[in-house]
Amino acid sequence: MLQRPTKLLFTLLMFLPMAAHAHPGGSDGSHAFLQGVMHPLTGIDHLVFMLGLGFYAGFMGRKVAPRLGLISMVAIIAGSAPWTFEIPSAAIESGVLASLALMGVALVYRRLLPVASVLPAAFMLSFVHGLAHGQTGYTGMDRAIFVAGLMLTSGVLFALASAKNPAFQNGAVADRTA
Repeated sequence: MLQRPTKLLFTLLMFLPMAAHAHPGGSDGSHAFLQGVMHPLTGIDHLVFMLGLGFYAGFMGRKVAPRLGLISMVAIIAGSAPWTFEIPSAAIESGVLASLALMGVALVYRRLLPVASVLPAAFMLSFVHGLAHGQTGYTGMDRAIFVAGLMLTSGVLFALASAKNPAFQNGAVADRTA
């Protein structure tokens, strides 16, 4: 069970305003990979989401956690693709904020939902984060290079958070099946 200060911290993080300018873009592309690598560490929305999703995956068990991570990465890539929809930035940022709120609630209450619900939900929430990166202004190879760096750091954050979850480490949560 999460301690009261931890619950308060996650609840406060839910309401942390996310600025639309948290997403990079529009540079000459010469540093696209480095910007992709750094964004999950400097973009508070991405940092909180990936750590939260990874920690929640730890509660789901060792069989589900890798699938949850893979689905999240695929969704971010799909959302950031150049063929994504023209959606106003304010709507995307609202979606990112909503995803953080949902992640906070899931972590505070630690309610384990069925895998059949968690995997599509993780895809949708991650897709919204990808949409934010789809409007960064990168084109062609620069976008692919940025997303490659983004996926590298995102995967590491997810894996570390999953592995650091005491329930995952101790096997306290029975592995859930799909």
